Amino acid sequence: MLGVGGESDGGGPGSVVVTAVAVGSLLGGGVLFVPKGVENLAGPVTPVAYLLAAVGAVAVAGGYALLAGSPLGARTGGSYLHVSRVWDSRSLGFLVGWAEVGGYVAVLGLVAAWVGELAAPALGPLLGVDPTGLALLALALVSVVHLHPRAAGAVTAGLVAVALLGLVAALVAAALDVVPRNFRPLFPTPAIGDDPLGAVGRAALAATAAFLGVDAAATLGGEAREARRTVPRSLVAGVAGVGVLLTLVATVTLGVIPWTRLVFARAPFAAAAGGSLGVGAAPLVGVGLPVAAFVGLVSLPWAPSRLLRGMGEVVPPLAHTNRFGAPDAALVVTVGTAGALVASDTLVYALYLVPVGPAVAYAVHALSVAALPAVRPRLYAVCDPRPPVAATVGLGLGGLLAAGGLAALALTLDPVSTLLYTTHRPAVPVVPESLLLVSPTRSVVPALLGWLTVGALAYVVAGDYRAERGVGTEPTAAAYRAPGENDGAAEADAPRTLDDGDGTTGTPDGSGEATGVRDGSEVSGASEAPEQG
Repeated sequence: MLGVGGESDGGGPGSVVVTAVAVGSLLGGGVLFVPKGVENLAGPVTPVAYLLAAVGAVAVAGGYALLAGSPLGARTGGSYLHVSRVWDSRSLGFLVGWAEVGGYVAVLGLVAAWVGELAAPALGPLLGVDPTGLALLALALVSVVHLHPRAAGAVTAGLVAVALLGLVAALVAAALDVVPRNFRPLFPTPAIGDDPLGAVGRAALAATAAFLGVDAAATLGGEAREARRTVPRSLVAGVAGVGVLLTLVATVTLGVIPWTRLVFARAPFAAAAGGSLGVGAAPLVGVGLPVAAFVGLVSLPWAPSRLLRGMGEVVPPLAHTNRFGAPDAALVVTVGTAGALVASDTLVYALYLVPVGPAVAYAVHALSVAALPAVRPRLYAVCDPRPPVAATVGLGLGGLLAAGGLAALALTLDPVSTLLYTTHRPAVPVVPESLLLVSPTRSVVPALLGWLTVGALAYVVAGDYRAERGVGTEPTAAAYRAPGENDGAAEADAPRTLDDGDGTTGTPDGSGEATGVRDGSEVSGASEAPEQG
């Protein structure tokens, strides 16, 4: 449940659920296929590539954790909230959040369509429904669960626990059969041996795609119990844990199956673990893929719905919550859009935003972290913990390198190649592959620019909507100033103009108060609370 100002009143998700969201948003059926595709780029050194990708992902997550440990951590909004406050620009924050939401909703639609295909043989004849109908039914059930955050948290944590137990058991079994000589020679081909650093670097960029959803837990600020402590720790722990897991999976798989034979394995890790268990890959794939599909289906709605709820200060209806504290309006938009993509057979085009939309958001966020001490020293000063300036800048630049590399990968490869590097690899065949085998200049680039254009238009329309209803928005600095402290004292580096060009209204005398009406309720300064239904 949420209290005043969007802070948890003690009934929100705890550290177990927040960590489960962090892990569940990253895990997918593709874990059973690791290191498929990446091993061709780096050979037996592939585990190093996954380790480097994990370090980059932790840098991105660390940037989110830094700002989640500030007073911003008591509010919902993730990338939108952080970017808009660092740069004092709701318009920039909105476009960043918009790009990220587009990619996440597309992934949710993909996983739902995959669930429909997996369930069709058993449930299709029984219910008289085709795979598309089953996908829509699955989305409807998930939306009902998410309307009660405690139930959604319990289901997410339970499914993630089952998936992790299975993966760890398979990993231990396969580790007993590792043969060290399978890692020799380290650079088995001229292409790898002539430029080993370049080969590992390219493989690390490809492996970074496995960390799509790295910021999911950061969107739970304002809901989690003791959010400013719980979210940063759970976020970094979850991402680091998945990074270690993927690195170990790659290491064990290459240690069990020689690199020269790995290309023939459809699901390399499943083949390695299944061989060690004496059952083969088929049973592990048969059990593991449905579990992974349901983990993704339950975990994926968390991030986009909370991003949209945070963007509700720009589009007020999105801020609505039900009596359980769930962002019901944002959930309807999230799940409804995913369902519409599946039902209309347009999902494949939405997948052009994956992973480029989220990657752009991660990159802008990482740049914001690097610039934080210089651009918003007052916000940097209230981060807890607050690393030294050099460490903060390094953290941001490290995250920018990782996220920028992922964005560059998506902008230079055809969509299907990039998608196959993600942990959602086994779901990709549910859409026509021919429509994904398109040059990025004719697919990814126009899709991203078009989606951002739609976002810009939505931002303008939302400004008109607020102006017509007299809805005001507080100064961006109000999110992190001390109680009773005016803008002039709390944010010496803040611009004098409180109007961001988005219909924001405030008093230019430095009082920091902004008043208006949200659906008939007066709001004032930092005390503004989301509507509770």
